Amino acid sequence: MARPPSIRPVPRPERGFFARRWYGEIDFGTLFWRDTILVATAINIGFAAASLLLLAADTPGAVAFAVYMLPVPYNLFLFACVWRQAENLGPLASLATRCAVLGWLALSILL
Repeated sequence: MARPPSIRPVPRPERGFFARRWYGEIDFGTLFWRDTILVATAINIGFAAASLLLLAADTPGAVAFAVYMLPVPYNLFLFACVWRQAENLGPLASLATRCAVLGWLALSILL
């Protein structure tokens, strides 16, 4: 009797940095504390300092503002990822996390 052909699962390629965060494939603590609070805040501070240096060097204000706003799409992406993953937490933890990330986003854009 003939054996049926073996079916091997097709390996899925490793997802990239953004896809793993968007689909919740990394630990929530890593996403919130490391990626959002530490890394993104450091990026925001760096771009804010660069925009201040540009203003001090008599660069037009529009250029300095554009440099200041460069990390905003990344901030919005991280905000959306944390917001989505927060629904997997309990109701109180979800509310606290969403309030915290909303406050972080406001501060990162306004200050």
